[in-house]
Amino acid sequence: MFVTCLDEAEIGFASFDPRPAPDFGIIGHNCVLPSFQRDGVGKRQVMEILERFRKMYLGCGFHEKRRWIKGPDPRYELVEYEISL
Repeated sequence: MFVTCLDEAEIGFASFDPRPAPDFGIIGHNCVLPSFQRDGVGKRQVMEILERFRKMYLGCGFHEKRRWIKGPDPRYELVEYEISL
């Protein structure tokens, strides 16, 4: 879990669970105070979680196998990692 701050004010938090790694990771709660919603804070929190997962997988020796678009929004890609055992 991490807390998102703007200056000294706490404006949101996001949580994740990497314990199922390396098979997968779980994104948990993603909350932003109402007065800071609709400004991209929640999206940035999710992107931070994804970056932490990416570093975790690469740090464990995985390499990226492929990327593909799934769903109606082409800005969001799925990334498949693999490792030889």
